[in-house]
Amino acid sequence: MMLESLYPGLASAPPATLIAIAEHLLETERRAPRRWFGFGGEITAINAKAALLYGRARRRAWDRRRDA
Repeated sequence: MMLESLYPGLASAPPATLIAIAEHLLETERRAPRRWFGFGGEITAINAKAALLYGRARRRAWDRRRDA
């Protein structure tokens, strides 16, 4: 359910969709203007990278289960 805070419906998305949305969120964050005061967008970038890693791990597990 923590994925829902990044993007609605992400928790129930298949691995390919999860990866695509995480890459989109990362790219959006990279293009956002930097803020040099207080908390910036680094939290969103860290969460998007974590979602990307999780999506890749789910895809690998999905492929292993399918091939077995």
